[in-house]
Amino acid sequence: GGAANSTTDASPDAGLISAETGTSAEPAAPPLPTLPREGGGFAPRPWRGGDPSEAGGFAPSQPQGFAARVAAADMLVHGADDPGRDLLEGGGDVGFIGGFAAAAALLGGTPDLVVLDTKDADRPVARPLSAEIARVVRGRALSKRFIAGQMRHGWRGATELAETVDRLIGFAETIGAVPGHLIDAVHAAYLGDPAVRAFLLDANPDAARLIARRFADARRRGLWHPRRNDVDGDLAALLAEAAE
Repeated sequence: GGAANSTTDASPDAGLISAETGTSAEPAAPPLPTLPREGGGFAPRPWRGGDPSEAGGFAPSQPQGFAARVAAADMLVHGADDPGRDLLEGGGDVGFIGGFAAAAALLGGTPDLVVLDTKDADRPVARPLSAEIARVVRGRALSKRFIAGQMRHGWRGATELAETVDRLIGFAETIGAVPGHLIDAVHAAYLGDPAVRAFLLDANPDAARLIARRFADARRRGLWHPRRNDVDGDLAALLAEAAE
């Protein structure tokens, strides 16, 4: 929700002044205590008990309570309001939705996973996650126009194709509900097409290697049973070519 209107004195030590009452409010909480984070930077210091205000307002950790809420959940509704991106772009969606689904499964839960498309705020559309993934694959990932556009972008375009494959397999790994025919279709479009395969190897061998590895991951975990019986050997050959 929106924050209440307020004004502050120029002095950093002054309390907040309510715009409605003109009376002094409590001063802002001090910054969170920090500890060095491995690899550089700082992280909030864990709360160790006592008055939370003494820890800079950092709330106590309640992992058991959080686990109970996840286990009891019947549904996860994930908002999608950015017309410039979809579920297979960036790692945030697969990390959140897939992570929640995997955690719920470990706790014995099977919540429904729903994507609420609010790009048009006047006409929101709710879709099951599996339907939204299929829509994105058919509408963007398999689009000849999209693939051709990425090929014009060279190294970065190859990276975009690799990220699409990585996110798709990520959803297969975490929610277990990506049908094999979608993985088949993406594999055929990216590696079955000689021109696209050659582009990946030439423009960005690391992207080619990631694509091959992620398809191999799906095979190894039993998430994908391709129609072709030579896929495993073909993926191994691509990994070898990309390493040269």
